[in-house]
Amino acid sequence: ALGADDPAYLVHGSGDVLTASSRSQHLHTTFTTGGVSVGVGGAHVGLRVRALGDGSALAPVAATAPRAAGNRVVYARAGLSEWYANGPFGLEQGFTIAHAPTGRTAGPLTLSIALSGNETASTADADVFFAQVREHVTVPTTQWDERLTTREAQKSLSEAGLTTRKSRDRVDSAAAVVMLQNYLDGLNAE
Repeated sequence: ALGADDPAYLVHGSGDVLTASSRSQHLHTTFTTGGVSVGVGGAHVGLRVRALGDGSALAPVAATAPRAAGNRVVYARAGLSEWYANGPFGLEQGFTIAHAPTGRTAGPLTLSIALSGNETASTADADVFFAQVREHVTVPTTQWDERLTTREAQKSLSEAGLTTRKSRDRVDSAAAVVMLQNYLDGLNAE
C-alpha cells in the first residue's frame, strides 16, 4: 500500500486508542472503539459503522477495538472488516465483507454509517429553524441529518441511466427519498 514503508504514515498508540497523521494532507486521525475521527485544522468528522444488511433488514454491528499494522488500521468483526490506510494522499477507507449477511433477503447490500462532526453555520441555522417549528406544531417531530443525501441521490439517478441534465429537476425529490429511507433504516437499526 502507498505509504506503508514511510514512517511518517505509521499508526501509533496502543490499546483502544490509535492515531495517525498525514502531514501532506494536514490530517490527524484517531481510531477508538467508538469509531474514527478525522480532523483538519479545527474541523473534524466522525464515522462509526452502525449496521449491515439489506435495505429492509439491518443488523446492528458490534463495536470493536481497532488494530494497527504499519500504516493500516482494521476493525475486524464477524463477516465484516472495516479498514483504513494512511498515506501521502490522505486516509483511504474500505470494507471487506466475507459473506452475505445472515438473514439477507433481497435488496441492495446496505452499510449504515453514523456521521458526526463540527457544527457549521448551516447546521446551526437548521437547529434554530427546527426549534421554531417545534414551538408551532403539536405532532411529534424528529430532526434528521441530511448530509450527503444529494450526492447519494445523484449517484442513484445516474445508475438509473439519467444524465445530469435530465436528472437535475429530480435530484431534490430523490434526496428527500434517500433521507426518509436513512431515517427508516435508523429506526430499524435501533
